[in-house]
Amino acid sequence: MKKIIFFDGDGTLWYPRKTKFSAPPWIVYEKDGDMHAEMKRQMLMPNVKETLRSLKKRGIRLAIISTQPDRTKAERDARLHTKLKHFGIAQFFDYVEASKVVAHHKKPDSKDNEILKILKKAHLPKSSALMVGDQYGGDYVPAKKAGISAVMIDGFTYERKDLRHLRVRRKITDIGGIFKYL
Repeated sequence: MKKIIFFDGDGTLWYPRKTKFSAPPWIVYEKDGDMHAEMKRQMLMPNVKETLRSLKKRGIRLAIISTQPDRTKAERDARLHTKLKHFGIAQFFDYVEASKVVAHHKKPDSKDNEILKILKKAHLPKSSALMVGDQYGGDYVPAKKAGISAVMIDGFTYERKDLRHLRVRRKITDIGGIFKYL
């Protein structure tokens, strides 16, 4: 049984309303830069609240590691906390870590270090962790690099352009599908 689950934010827990899952979720940041306008353009993915609530009832700790576009660590963290409150899911997360945007909006190589840092804080072994994300390079690879299990949300047109996602065997089409990997 997993004791901690790491989630990505953009494309995993929430998504831009108008793209119909055909464009990368970070396009919402390319507009006017107004955080409140960005949040209005985003929606929570189906079954997120129910899944997070059920995981918490099972005693599983939840962490979010999500890329945010702000310059400073404090600004990124504040933005992520604001989003979690906006979507009504802040209360579910034990650990919140905002990553810095780098070239092409990919998560930095340090995401695996962020995972390890949270595991150390939680006093949990790598074997008790699972990462859930929507991108091969930004979510799956850092989890594997950190030595933890990973599951990819599959079915998004934008991710199919990166054929490396075909290497992933553990895929789900809905966030609720993670229960079979606990």
